[in-house]
Amino acid sequence: MFKKIAIATLSAAALMGAASAQDKTVDIDGTLNQLTFVNGTNTVVSTGLLAEARSNIGSIDNVDIDGMANQLTFVNGSNTVVAAGLLAEAESNIGSIHNAEIDGMVNQLTFVNGANTVFASGLLAESCSSIGSVGKSC
Repeated sequence: MFKKIAIATLSAAALMGAASAQDKTVDIDGTLNQLTFVNGTNTVVSTGLLAEARSNIGSIDNVDIDGMANQLTFVNGSNTVVAAGLLAEAESNIGSIHNAEIDGMVNQLTFVNGANTVFASGLLAESCSSIGSVGKSC
């Protein structure tokens, strides 16, 4: 459950179709192993997740993270590393999750050039985004 996942677009068990520029509502119940964004689009989601995500190519803005984050990284953003056992409210301008509530465990959450690249296991998330693909209309 706490394994780290390399930042890459690896093949995954369950593949969700990449979303268009328009938001769609997606509910996945279970655990998220890998959530990868490429140019603002979610390309891989593998087994299990309970999430309602809306992303807004912008970073974690007004975020509540309750639980454990082993690594929370921003590239060209604000926070660089936040480690284990965390209850936080963060604001930044470059990344992928906007007005998100993440309750549970995040092993690795990485932003590269404004896109969320890797999200790893054990997560209950509700976030808002306009460019990305696990989402609902803002």
